[in-house]
Amino acid sequence: MASHYGHVLLLKASTNLDAVIINLLKCFFGFSKYHSVTAVLIDLKLPSFNTIMHNLRYVYSTHWWSSGNMLIVNLRNIGIVPYV
Repeated sequence: MASHYGHVLLLKASTNLDAVIINLLKCFFGFSKYHSVTAVLIDLKLPSFNTIMHNLRYVYSTHWWSSGNMLIVNLRNIGIVPYV
């Protein structure tokens, strides 16, 4: 149950961070409040927040499973896998 609650908090924090980043981009680059998020990202040639998070999770997971560090190897051996 606690794990699910933590996942919900992480998801909410991620959504809030996404909104803050979009608002900052719009303000900094002079887009109106009602300008489309997709149009802003395309105009600035930036990936979406979801794309960035997906890439970070993929890279982190790849590094976790391919690491030769003995601490990480031992954590993997006893079944401890971080949430990504």
